[in-house]
Amino acid sequence: MLESANGISEHLEDVLLGAEENRVNDICTSSLVVALAILKPLSEQLLASTDGRYSRARAGLDDEEIEQQVFK
Repeated sequence: MLESANGISEHLEDVLLGAEENRVNDICTSSLVVALAILKPLSEQLLASTDGRYSRARAGLDDEEIEQQVFK
C-alpha cells in the first residue's frame, strides 16, 4: 500500500507541476474530494466499531460490576 501511495503521490506531483495555473486549483480540489470520499466511510466504520465494542463491553454489567472491573 505504501508503494502505491508513493506512486500516486509522485504522479499527482508530476501532474500539478505540468498543469496550467488555472487547472492546478481544479486538480487539488478534485484530489481532496476523492480523499474525503475514501476517508468518510472509513471514519464512520471506525466510529461504529468503537461504539459497538463499547456497547458490547458494557452489555449485561451493572454499575457495581463496572466499578469492580475499573478499580481492580
